Amino acid sequence: MNKIHSGYFVSLRNQTILSQIPFAVPFEERLSVCFVTIFFVRRPFSASLFKGPIRVVMYNSASVPEVGVDGGGIFREFMTEVLKQGFSADYGFFLSTQDESELYPNWANEPFLGNTEEVHYFFGRLVGKAIYEELQVEPRFALFYLAAILYSDTKSVDFNYLSSYNRTVYNLRSVANYEGNFENLHLDFSIICTLLFQTFELIPGGANVRVVKENRREYVQRVAEFFQLIAAFRRGLTEMISFKWLSMFSPAELQIVISGFTNSINVVEWQSSTLYERTIVEEMTETEKSRLLRFVTSCSRPPLLGFASFRPLFTIQVLLDVTDRLPTSATCVNLLKLPNIPDALTLKEKLLFAIQSSSGFELC
Repeated sequence: MNKIHSGYFVSLRNQTILSQIPFAVPFEERLSVCFVTIFFVRRPFSASLFKGPIRVVMYNSASVPEVGVDGGGIFREFMTEVLKQGFSADYGFFLSTQDESELYPNWANEPFLGNTEEVHYFFGRLVGKAIYEELQVEPRFALFYLAAILYSDTKSVDFNYLSSYNRTVYNLRSVANYEGNFENLHLDFSIICTLLFQTFELIPGGANVRVVKENRREYVQRVAEFFQLIAAFRRGLTEMISFKWLSMFSPAELQIVISGFTNSINVVEWQSSTLYERTIVEEMTETEKSRLLRFVTSCSRPPLLGFASFRPLFTIQVLLDVTDRLPTSATCVNLLKLPNIPDALTLKEKLLFAIQSSSGFELC
C-alpha cells in the first residue's frame, strides 16, 4: 500500500520567485508548494504498484495532518485535485482551446518540473489510474488530441503518422533538408487534423506564420515535440489501461470515459437512487449540484452508469442529536451527514456553506 502526502502545484511565476526571493511569497503559499512533491515521488511507482490501493494523508494550512482516514474518498479527492491543478493552463503543460473548455498539450512549454515528456507520461498514468478506479475527472481534452492518442499506438514518434494530419508534411526529413521554394509547400506553424477537420497551432498565432528556409528546422522540431508529448501521454495511459480496450471508443466516447457527461444532472434519478426521504437538491443550481456531488463522493460528475451504480449508494444520514453543526460527509462511503434541522431553508443555507467552503476532511 502506498502513501502520498498532498499539497498544491506552484505556479510558474511563484516557482521563479521561490528560487530567488522565497520570502516574497506569503507563508501560506509557500506551505502549499508541497504539492510539487508528487512529481518527485513518481519514479519509484511501477505500473503494477500504481494500480494497487493508494492511501493519502491530507495536510491542512497549518501543516497538521487532517483527521480523516482514507477509505478511498480522500484518495479520490486527491486525484481530482491533482488532475484539476496539473491540467490547468496556468502551469503551462496544457493549453485551452479558444472557448477554454478543452485542453491539448503545450509543446512549447519551458519545463520547471524536469523533463516535459516525462511529466506528460506521468499525467497519462494519472488519467489511466482514474479510469481504472472509475473516477471521472474535471479536465476535458480536445478531440484532436484524443484522436491522436487513439489512432496511433506507437511508443515512439512515427513520422509516417503525420499523413493522417497533413499529407504535405508527410516527410519531415525532406522538409528539414528542403532547398527549394517554400512558397510552393504552403506550410505554416499549424497542423490540420483531417479526422476531425480541426486546425491547431504549433506556436501562438502559428496559422499566420509561414514556414520558410530560416525557420524550417524550428517547424520540424515543433511537430516532432508535439508527437513526442502525445506518445509519452499514451505510454503512461496504456500502462494502466490496455490500448485494445481504449481502442473500442471514439474520441468523443473516450472523452466521456475520462470526464463523464456534461449535461444537466438528473435530479429525479439521483433521488430515486438515494437512501433518504426528502431532498432540497432540485432547488440547487447546476454548479451547486456538482459541488454537492464532489462534497459527498469526491467527484463533481455523476457516474457513467448512473446514480444507481454508486457502491455504496449515495446515502443521507440525519444526526438526530446534532442541531448546531454544519453538514459533513464520509466520501469513502458516499455518505452525507446532516444536522437535525427541521427548517428546510436553514438546512439548505448550512449545506451550501459547507459545500462551498472547500475545507478539508475536518469540517464540523
